[in-house]
Amino acid sequence: MAYKIEKFICSKEEFIMEDFWSSLIFYNIFRTLTKLNIPITDSVLISGSSIEDIIISLEEVIDGILKEWYVEPQVKKFIKRRSNYIVLSHNNRNYKIDYRINHIGRAIYAIDILMKCLVRQREAEENIFIEFS
Repeated sequence: MAYKIEKFICSKEEFIMEDFWSSLIFYNIFRTLTKLNIPITDSVLISGSSIEDIIISLEEVIDGILKEWYVEPQVKKFIKRRSNYIVLSHNNRNYKIDYRINHIGRAIYAIDILMKCLVRQREAEENIFIEFS
């Protein structure tokens, strides 16, 4: 039985998951694979429209994290440490995410990068692998 996501493998990229990131997305990925009747083994092949389902499940994770933990940074702090932040556009809203110091911000940033990788794979009609341990 899989307990954590180790990495996502795209054609030219490997996305190694930190434990915290894995814990944030595990339930949604597990639920999506189960809904798609994809058996969960050490290495799972995802192809076609199933990639879109994985992307949607990751968007749900980001939605939940932002609703639960997002706090708009103080203007003074944002201006002083501007290089620590990215602006993430999500659901027609811009979020200022501290991706260098804040562990929640790092997780959001990482999940967003992973989603972009999966979108590229879907557009190229290539498969992905998810490795569990």
